[in-house]
Amino acid sequence: MMNRHRLMTTLILLRTTLTGRLHTLRESDERGSETTEKVLWISAVIAAVLIVYPILTGKLSDWFNALTFGGM
Repeated sequence: MMNRHRLMTTLILLRTTLTGRLHTLRESDERGSETTEKVLWISAVIAAVLIVYPILTGKLSDWFNALTFGGM
């Protein structure tokens, strides 16, 4: 009987906590816009790296291949 009472109390506390948090989320103006902004910035940085990396490696490869070590 005691375990059932403890379970009911825990479920009521959990429901109250979740309801309060959902209510706070509905009233806030953010609604995840900060997370969305961070994800967009991260994807922009990844896209820039994917575009710039092959260009830089190609240029460095050409530069190293053009070096001559004559006179050693």
